[in-house]
Amino acid sequence: MHPSVKISQTEIENQRLEKIMISGATNHKEALEAAKEWCEENNCILESKELENPIRNLEDNSTIFYAKVSSDDYD
Repeated sequence: MHPSVKISQTEIENQRLEKIMISGATNHKEALEAAKEWCEENNCILESKELENPIRNLEDNSTIFYAKVSSDDYD
């Protein structure tokens, strides 16, 4: 099963910050690969190889990860 990737966006003082939430991944590596793939498909840049604030989902024994992304303005 591939992890599902969901978008979460916030805005602080007219600066748009984006984070993606990766749910359904069984480990950090799988979540990171899903985040990289999502960024390639959605023309954005993954800001770090470190994912933030992993949260354990007790329902399906998976972990929810968060990753910072930014726009790719080089097109």
